[in-house]
Amino acid sequence: MKALIVVVLFLVACAAEPVQEPLLPVNEHPGIPLDEMPLQIEEQDRECSRDSDCTFIEVTCSGCNPPDAAHKDYLVKYNELLTDFCQEYTGVMCDRDFGGVASCVDGECRYVP
Repeated sequence: MKALIVVVLFLVACAAEPVQEPLLPVNEHPGIPLDEMPLQIEEQDRECSRDSDCTFIEVTCSGCNPPDAAHKDYLVKYNELLTDFCQEYTGVMCDRDFGGVASCVDGECRYVP
């Protein structure tokens, strides 16, 4: 009977929802400040069928690094995530134009320098 309970508990645990990766950066590079680690754009948020579907997404607090790109429907989502993440940021701020375009490349929005 105890073995049956253990098996049932194991099966219930295995059926749980998979853990989703965080959108906010996780610092795996101790030499780089966490506030300069880029936000992660979810793959499904990159889906597109034409260039006009895509927009730039700022992914760091300082603006000193090139942007990324996602479907324009997700611009507010990532702006809100970045705003929340960067609330305490007091470092350098850049006002740079990296040029480039947000393009639909093989069905995915990408920043193209």
